[in-house]
Amino acid sequence: MAKFLDSMRREKGSIYSLVSKYYVLFAIAVLLLAYGVKYFTQKAMYDVDFFSSSEVITGQMTDLENERYYRLNLEKVIGKDGYFEILDNKANVIFISKSGVSNVYNMDELSFIPPVSGSSYYYVGKIYKDNVVDGYILQKYNYVKDGDGSRDGAFYGATETAILDKDRNIIYSNYDEERSYLSENELAYAMENTADGTYLQRFSFVTADGEERVMLLHSAYAISNDEEEKKIYTTGLFVFLGIFAVLLLIFVLRIIISVKRPMDMLKNSMDDLTEGKKDVAISYSGPKEFVQIVDAFNDMADKLHETEKAREHLENERQKMLTYLSYDLNIPITAIKGYTNFALDRNATEENRRKYIEAIALHTDDLTEFIDDLGDYADLEEAEFKLDKSNDDIFEFFRNYFLPKKEEVELLGFFMDVNVPDESMYKSFDRVQIKRVFENLISNSLSLNPRGTKLYADISASSNKVVIHIGDDGEGIPEEATKYLFEPYAGGNTPFYGKNRAAIGSSIARIIVESHGGTIRLMDKAESGHSTMFEIVF
Repeated sequence: MAKFLDSMRREKGSIYSLVSKYYVLFAIAVLLLAYGVKYFTQKAMYDVDFFSSSEVITGQMTDLENERYYRLNLEKVIGKDGYFEILDNKANVIFISKSGVSNVYNMDELSFIPPVSGSSYYYVGKIYKDNVVDGYILQKYNYVKDGDGSRDGAFYGATETAILDKDRNIIYSNYDEERSYLSENELAYAMENTADGTYLQRFSFVTADGEERVMLLHSAYAISNDEEEKKIYTTGLFVFLGIFAVLLLIFVLRIIISVKRPMDMLKNSMDDLTEGKKDVAISYSGPKEFVQIVDAFNDMADKLHETEKAREHLENERQKMLTYLSYDLNIPITAIKGYTNFALDRNATEENRRKYIEAIALHTDDLTEFIDDLGDYADLEEAEFKLDKSNDDIFEFFRNYFLPKKEEVELLGFFMDVNVPDESMYKSFDRVQIKRVFENLISNSLSLNPRGTKLYADISASSNKVVIHIGDDGEGIPEEATKYLFEPYAGGNTPFYGKNRAAIGSSIARIIVESHGGTIRLMDKAESGHSTMFEIVF
């Protein structure tokens, strides 16, 4: 559970959510970029179209005030095909930048020409009757203050209105009651129509001598700002593409790094594992798919490490077992060899020779029993070992084994208490193998203790489990041997043979009980009240 919660804490979404997150951020960045480029491009275009004229002219005010008109460079405002005129305070043309042009103006007409500053302009709407122009609506728009009057130029508003008939006679006007009609030129200028097809604007200034002047700019509007606009659009396009490429690179690199980092960690740890290093665990947090892969690798590395430890332990145990086997086999063989030599001695009496032969037979029996125990243990350790279970009454089985066994034990000079309640419980168990467990534990008690020792056996039920106790009040098992009791060679530094060969029987009992899904343990003396007491639960 703790491992699962740790994985949950380290999981930060999935690969899909990671890519989606970066894609959404990338898309937002591209949209902001597009908006920003569009905004600044439009602003630059607006500045070129509406504000560059005033800026260019005011930048040359010194020449205007000193009437050095020939030095003015207004091509950016009026274009290559445009021109400008300078009028005095009576609307007389006193300078013209283009030869072959002759225009005549009056003061009234000048008011209908829109100023360069764009502070006002005229709108003329035609009135039709039977599809024929029958009059005009003339409206003048000025920059007006916003609602609270905090600043000028907040928006355009219609401040003057006049209605004209088809002959330009003023039928209605809210700004100049003395005027009764408009001239053809005045209406044309209000409609931004000129004879030469240019866009006409005016700029008023005062010379250094205090003379009032008006500059009329005839702009070839259609082409005046083409180059500038093209440059702005081109610059905007390259800025967009450049920043877009950078954003795309960042997006791709971020995805690559997010994927490459755990892959590199896995590769490095696999290399370490191949080289035999043990501490190869990876600490990683990120998309859950990578967390799961890393956790699977860590689990695999842990299992490999545990397998390697188990292999090393098994190898050590095998070497120890071979050493002990060599020692244990040498004891009876040496004894048999010695007694054989004694029996062959010509000086030996018949009585002694008989005792030597009996000793040889006894050691031969011990050696045979020892080898049989080793064979039984090896059989149980085989992977092919399987139980032959049947569903039987375990209490009845216990009763049928230990009541006759009690008589057998007492015939050997021992005592035995057997406690079997008048109950029944059906369990699935292998009758032959469970009997072997009983035999091994009883055999240990008989072989490790002198005659007159009292043995014990009882059975009970607890929470649908069977609890069996088998033990004695004999000499007990040495404390240093208890921790190795259920290993085939349980001596630490001393091999076991003869009466100390109990460890093999205990090991066999452990394997059989655990194969039944149960447990076997040596109870503490204070807990059991006996020198030796085994508890089996299954």
